[in-house]
Amino acid sequence: MKNTSLILIQIALGFFLLRNRRNITKPIHIIAFAFFTLLMIYSISNLLPILGEGVTVVKKHINTEVIRF
Repeated sequence: MKNTSLILIQIALGFFLLRNRRNITKPIHIIAFAFFTLLMIYSISNLLPILGEGVTVVKKHINTEVIRF
């Protein structure tokens, strides 16, 4: 329930901050905007931990003594 309310707030904030509100006149535009907002939230929330794990793996293999100034 907490995640659902956060997503709804993010979609509402996206509508509020949208510059060209005149372009969203049909219901299909609202559905498409909500879908792509959810897609971006999903991809960011799933890809960031994977990228973070990749950075830690790369850091383990880097010789830090060579990089020190």
